[in-house]
Amino acid sequence: MFVIVSAWNNLSDTERVLPLDRKMALTLKHAGVSITVTSITDIVAFGIGGSTVSSQMKCEINSGPLIFGEVMGLGLNTITVFWRCCRQRLQILS
Repeated sequence: MFVIVSAWNNLSDTERVLPLDRKMALTLKHAGVSITVTSITDIVAFGIGGSTVSSQMKCEINSGPLIFGEVMGLGLNTITVFWRCCRQRLQILS
């Protein structure tokens, strides 16, 4: 969420005047790299943990919810930012 909001706040002045769908696309384009790197490192960490005998069961149990959480988090955070922008636009028009 923080990465997406930060990318939204760091849009240039020329990007800020674009339509909302283009601004969201640019925001996700900028934030996507950070989210992807975080997801890959989480998966690698759980993969390494899953290959050791002592914590194998814990990593196997937690890897599914971890991947589900990453996917759902990206989707829900994007929807939240979009909803917030729509509300700000409505307040400006009122």
